[in-house]
Amino acid sequence: MRKIFLLIMLCAFFISCSNDDDASNGIDSENLIATWIPTTITVEGETFPYDDHEDCGFDTARFQSNGQGAYTDVFECEEIVTSFVYSLRNDLLEITTGGIVLEATILELSTEILIFQSEWDFDDDGNTEIVIENYERGVTIFD
Repeated sequence: MRKIFLLIMLCAFFISCSNDDDASNGIDSENLIATWIPTTITVEGETFPYDDHEDCGFDTARFQSNGQGAYTDVFECEEIVTSFVYSLRNDLLEITTGGIVLEATILELSTEILIFQSEWDFDDDGNTEIVIENYERGVTIFD
């Protein structure tokens, strides 16, 4: 599940960042520029804690203002970093890495919380599930 989550996170971040804010959806794109720590995943209405963090470090998703970012997976106290590019238009977040693209709808974005929803085969059973991922802000990145 950890690798699927990593792939989805990375797929959701491609192209370039736009600072287009849409008052009708309440998304302030500047809030995305930060380091985010995953907290929970909800699949088809069932919520699971994100329990792949280690005592030596947290998995993170970092968004930079230049439309680039990185997902860091801490595994056996070693960091595995995967770069991505992303775009944000209104509430649609598009992430691309390694030629894979994921679109996600941002449900909530504030200075402290990022929640987005996407559809993908979470459990590798051949069927697409609705997946909601929750993050808390970690260290803000200034670039």
